[in-house]
Amino acid sequence: MWKAIPLVLALLAGGQTVNQAAAEPMEIRCGNTDVSLNERIAGCTAIIEGGQNLGRELSQAYANRGLAYTMNRNLARAGEDVDKAVQIDPNNVTAWTTRANYFYVINKPELAMKAGNRAVELDPDLPMTYFVRAAAATKLQNYDLAIADYSQAIRMRPNFAQLYDLRGYAYHKKGDEDHAIADYDERLRREPNDVGSHLNRGDAHRNKRDYAAASEDYSEAIRLDPTNPGGYGGRGFVRLVMQDFKGSAADFDQAIKLQPNNPGLYANRGSALSMLGDKKGAMADYDTALRLEPGHPINHVNRAMLLTDMGDTAGALTAIRKALAIAPDFPPALEQLKKIEAARKSATKK
Repeated sequence: MWKAIPLVLALLAGGQTVNQAAAEPMEIRCGNTDVSLNERIAGCTAIIEGGQNLGRELSQAYANRGLAYTMNRNLARAGEDVDKAVQIDPNNVTAWTTRANYFYVINKPELAMKAGNRAVELDPDLPMTYFVRAAAATKLQNYDLAIADYSQAIRMRPNFAQLYDLRGYAYHKKGDEDHAIADYDERLRREPNDVGSHLNRGDAHRNKRDYAAASEDYSEAIRLDPTNPGGYGGRGFVRLVMQDFKGSAADFDQAIKLQPNNPGLYANRGSALSMLGDKKGAMADYDTALRLEPGHPINHVNRAMLLTDMGDTAGALTAIRKALAIAPDFPPALEQLKKIEAARKSATKK
């Protein structure tokens, strides 16, 4: 969901572009969200290289070009431009918001937060200042600040649907699923065909153990976009919990076709296959999950559980020791270790 941040930035920016009255046709494209990114870059470059603009106008051109570069993932050029924008005019709020967004995209949330704080100081009446700071706060797991900032942005732009989804995600990460669902409801009331909101609401319902509602959301996401693996993966997990192992395995089959490098999908399909009695298929899936994510203890635990069921207590013990080497206090590993030791004692007595 976070990949949409540069787009939201552009829409919340309030039309801060070059002075159109004095601009040439090419220059008007700088910061114009109705033209392509390449056209925007070209328009901003014309301003920068034209030598006719100084101060705020020049800073604005660098900021707008930096945002366009961020959106098309030319991050090296983006970094140069957003730095130049704040150097030219340290009081240009757009320069600081685009810089905050850039740091968010390159996964430096602490720097994004600093830039977001400066943006809010410069213009507390501009919704995108709260937006960029909220995004950084979410990555830093400061969910209370994220919720407060998204709430402020919503008060300023109550009809901007995506803000509800983003605040809902912050509520979800905080563990407040009721408020998360209320925000996802609000997003879907405005945009009922938004796939991401159905997936997010499905996750929130799943955490509340409302599996019927979760399954409904995941199924709707699949209907809206059958190429998105999230719907199949989410519904597959719900079916696994509800002991519909055949349906679960079928959903994970589809999810894996669409996202073949996701270790969690193999781990969950392995569990479904194990319950269906397909031990060989389950082990193959656990092995794939382990290959893709060797540092997660659950992948070793899954193999240990299956090896225990297959009567290979020595192999199970080796697997569980690997899990405990990664996470000595991992509860599933400690629980499985007890079962393995009990199985060994039982075999010795016989």
